[in-house]
Parts: sequence; structure tokens; C-alpha cells
Amino acid sequence: MPKFRKKPVIIDAWVWDETRTTFDKIGCRMVSCSGHNDRPNEMTSLRIKTLEGTMSVNKGDYVIKGIKGEFYPIKKDIFLETYEKVVDK
Repeated sequence: MPKFRKKPVIIDAWVWDETRTTFDKIGCRMVSCSGHNDRPNEMTSLRIKTLEGTMSVNKGDYVIKGIKGEFYPIKKDIFLETYEKVVDK
């Protein structure tokens, strides 16, 4: 059976910490979120647009920006198994 390896692709990624500051850095399209009036920077229950439709992002998930500018949430354990940090030269 033929075997294939995923091509190395460099992506941007952020850890979702439920803050408006991080959301603004990511720059993805939000569908909805909830928060608390007394904590305006806190955003919980975040839902973002992806190529597959609307997806939920939970605290600790990574949000990655794909090679065509698309965004996806990915669970931390899967992210750490799939990606390694690129060292800038």
C-alpha cells in the first residue's frame, strides 16, 4: 500500500485564553460569544466561522490560521502531536 507524509507547512497559531485581546490578535470571524458585564475583556463560548461551518472554541484550544487564510480550532493535545514550533532565524 502506498504511504504518504504530510508536507511541512508553517502556520500561525494562538492559544485561546478567553480574552478579547487574544481574539483581536487572531483576527478570525466571530459568529457569537458570551461574557460577563463586569469583565469586558472576557469572552466565553466563542464560535468562529471555518471552511466547514461554525465551530466552537474552548479555553485552552489552539486557533490556527491555515495556508489559505482560513481559521480552525484544534484541541491542545492534537495540536501538540501534529505541530512543532518553528524557530525564527
